[in-house]
Amino acid sequence: MIEENEQLSLETTQTSIRNENNNLDHHEVILNNYRKKLNDSDYKELFINTVPIDVEKLHLEATNKDFHSLAQTAHRLKGVFAMLDLEYLRENCEYLEDDIKNHNELEIKERINQLDKWIRQLL
Repeated sequence: MIEENEQLSLETTQTSIRNENNNLDHHEVILNNYRKKLNDSDYKELFINTVPIDVEKLHLEATNKDFHSLAQTAHRLKGVFAMLDLEYLRENCEYLEDDIKNHNELEIKERINQLDKWIRQLL
């Protein structure tokens, strides 16, 4: 019985590692695709000069629980990401808007952190 549990645990761990690697590969593919879209865009400088500032605003507005301003900033970013066809980031902003409407503070912070991570990797 112990050997079966150890084998099952090992298989589960190996599957988890494979899934993490696949996700990392998928993440890198999306990130590289987004970098190319951004580099090919006429809006690259605008993106570089405005998006990081808006992400910082999201952090501040979330900390201050300023849900109205938070919703406006998330909506503005969603439009930028849609214009550049950065679908994952646009969707993340859409979910963020839903979380803001529901005042789901934990999800709001997590989504902002995800956006921040992606933007830092894009720049």
